[in-house]
Amino acid sequence: MVLICSALFASTALCQSHETEVYLFWQRGCVHCEDAVNYVTRLEARDTSVRVHYLELRGADNRALYRAALEHLELTRLAVPLTVIDTTAIVGYLDDASTGREIDELIAGCARSACVNTLAELAADMPTSDDRALALAAIDASPATPNPAPAAGSAAGGAVRVRLPWLGEVDPQSLSLPVLTVVLASVDGFNPCAMWVLIFLVGLLLGLQDPVRRWMLGGIFLLTTALVYYGVIAAWLNVLLVLGLVAWLRIVVGVGAVAGGAYYAYQYFQSGEALCRVASAAERQSVTARLRAAALEPRFFAAAAAIAMLAVGVNFVELLCSAGIPAVYTQVLALTPMPAWQHHLWLALYVLVFLADDVAIFVAAMLTLKVTGGAGRYAHHAQLVGGVVLLVVGALLIGRPEWLRFG
Repeated sequence: MVLICSALFASTALCQSHETEVYLFWQRGCVHCEDAVNYVTRLEARDTSVRVHYLELRGADNRALYRAALEHLELTRLAVPLTVIDTTAIVGYLDDASTGREIDELIAGCARSACVNTLAELAADMPTSDDRALALAAIDASPATPNPAPAAGSAAGGAVRVRLPWLGEVDPQSLSLPVLTVVLASVDGFNPCAMWVLIFLVGLLLGLQDPVRRWMLGGIFLLTTALVYYGVIAAWLNVLLVLGLVAWLRIVVGVGAVAGGAYYAYQYFQSGEALCRVASAAERQSVTARLRAAALEPRFFAAAAAIAMLAVGVNFVELLCSAGIPAVYTQVLALTPMPAWQHHLWLALYVLVFLADDVAIFVAAMLTLKVTGGAGRYAHHAQLVGGVVLLVVGALLIGRPEWLRFG
């Protein structure tokens, strides 16, 4: 039987009497991959009937087999880790309790009845003998221990502290998701490209005689801002959840965060106030003219619709001015394993904190009937805080993404 199997598959390694063959496609630098590798390594150690093939995607042969598996299993999501057992593929890895349990159940099913060695069959069916030999070699090249990076805070990794100007030593591993959410959302909220629009609108509303109209039009502007901003960052999070497991995209976001942090710090020292440099003077004049026309529109519903449309446009300008803070925050969320509903709760908290300064300015103006002038100073100082945070988080996304996994 072994001779017949060897003749068919050109490798006796595929003919050994392992009950279950597990194929794990993974990539270095992907924290979810490291979790999957750690889990199946422990699984293989305690269950001698399981054989795991660790297929790291830096190798061209492993990438070829990965593409063949995607096509054969009709998978449209290009992501790692990808675990194949029998004819079932598991894309991604949430945690041991959920994804790990799913792997256990598939293995238990293979123990009860023989499973199909899907990838061995794919390799055997490759059109040319050279391609077939390369694929079989890739399957047999599974190391005994993949040796993923040590977890943050482990004895192997040790404690690492970063010295920052004015802040002294900072332990990146002590970051928490609530603190990071509040800091990034607060800095994002003091965005000069949106702040001047709000202050100008509040000034126009204070000139209206009807207090109910003042509150309602301002509330419509703030509510539209919140809904649009939430929709945009939720859509970006969904993109990252699909593609964010690919290491290069995380690195791109990290590089963008470092660049944004450097820009914020540069602007803080170069200018005494926070300025919107995305919109030109002519564009700002156009926005203020449309705001004035909307606020003075005698028909309430027409005025409300015009202000809501302006809020939508301002949101997209603000995203360009925010130096990628929402993209950085959603990348951190994508790195943190949690159910989808929790992702959206964190996004809701981000938007609430993001909008808190606008709400405070608006409510204070409506109650005192005057516009406070301190927002610009706070926005200026927020540039430095935001710059430092973006520099730290960007560096971690590039070099130590596992330190940004919370919970």
